[in-house]
Amino acid sequence: MYGKLLYQKACRWHTFARARSAMRNCSLASPFTAGCAVVTAGTFAWNSGCVSAEETSQAIRYPVDLVIVRHGQSEANMMIEMKNNGDMSGQVAMDAAARHDSMMRLTDKGREQARIVGKWVNENVGVFDKFYVSEYVRTKETAANMGLKYALWQTDMMIRERDQGVQDGQGDVKMGLSEEEVHRMKKSPMYWQPLGGESMSDVCMRVRQFLNRLQVNASGMRTVVVCHYRTIHAFRFLLENTPQCEFSNMLSEKMPNCCIWWYSRRDEVGRVRSHYHTLKRIEVKPDGTADILVIPLKQKSYNNDQLLKEVDLVPQVLNNCGVVSP
Repeated sequence: MYGKLLYQKACRWHTFARARSAMRNCSLASPFTAGCAVVTAGTFAWNSGCVSAEETSQAIRYPVDLVIVRHGQSEANMMIEMKNNGDMSGQVAMDAAARHDSMMRLTDKGREQARIVGKWVNENVGVFDKFYVSEYVRTKETAANMGLKYALWQTDMMIRERDQGVQDGQGDVKMGLSEEEVHRMKKSPMYWQPLGGESMSDVCMRVRQFLNRLQVNASGMRTVVVCHYRTIHAFRFLLENTPQCEFSNMLSEKMPNCCIWWYSRRDEVGRVRSHYHTLKRIEVKPDGTADILVIPLKQKSYNNDQLLKEVDLVPQVLNNCGVVSP
C-alpha cells in the first residue's frame, strides 16, 4: 500500500514537473505584434458552473499550448472553386486520375500559404515539443513546407479528414447529393452520415481518441497539429464543449486554408491554468501580417433550469393529447 502511494505521488510530481518545464522553456512571444489586427470576441452566453474533478484532471493532462493548423490550398479545394465557376475540367481530370481524397496534393498557392504561415508561427509562437500531422498527402505537404524549427512529425490517421463515402472525389461532401439526401442532411448536419461515409459525430469520436493520446504523450507540452477543415471543427466541439444548439452554426462557418486555432492554458499574465483559458483564431495574410480573433473560453455545465431552457428551443409536435398546435 505504501509503495503504491509513493508511485502515485511520483506520477503526480512527474506531470507537474513536465508542465513547469514546458512553461519555463517555451517561447512567450506574444502574437500581438505589429501588423496583427486583434479583435476580442463578445461574451459567450455560457455559464461556467461547476467542473468535476475528473474533467479537471483530464484538462491538466492536455498540452499547455495546442496549435492546430488547416492544410494549404489543395487540388480538391481548387477543383471546388472551378466547379463553382462552371468549369468541370478539374473534376474530369480528377476522375481520370481516380484518386482517393487522401491522395490530393497542394497547389503552388497552397505550398506558399504553408511557408508564410510557418514563418509566422516560428516568429510568434516559438518552438514546439510535439508535432502531429494527418496521414493525408496534403497535410504532410503542408507540414513539411511550414519549415517549423526542430520538427519531428508523427503521423496519425485519427486526425484525417471526414470520410465522404460515395461522395468521395466530389471535393465537398455536400456536392451532387440527391434531393432525399439533402433533406436528410438538413435535418441535422452534425448527425447526418453520407452513404458509406462518416457523420461529424463519428469524426468527433476519433478526434477524442487522438486527444487521449495527447494526454499520454504531450501532457504539459507545446504541441502543433496539422489537419483538416472538418477535423478542426471536431476539435472545437470537444475542446470548447459546444452545445448541440450551436452545432449547425459552427459547421457553416468559413475557414480559410492554413487558418490557425491556438488553444492555450495560459492566462493573460502567463500563468498555466488547469483548463484551456483562451483560443486565438489566426488568419495569416499573404504579406505575413495576421488577423487575430481572441476568444475567451469557459468550462460549461448546466443546472436543471438551463437544460430545460435548451430543450424548450425545440417546439413540441406530438403530446399525449395528440398533435400540438403551433
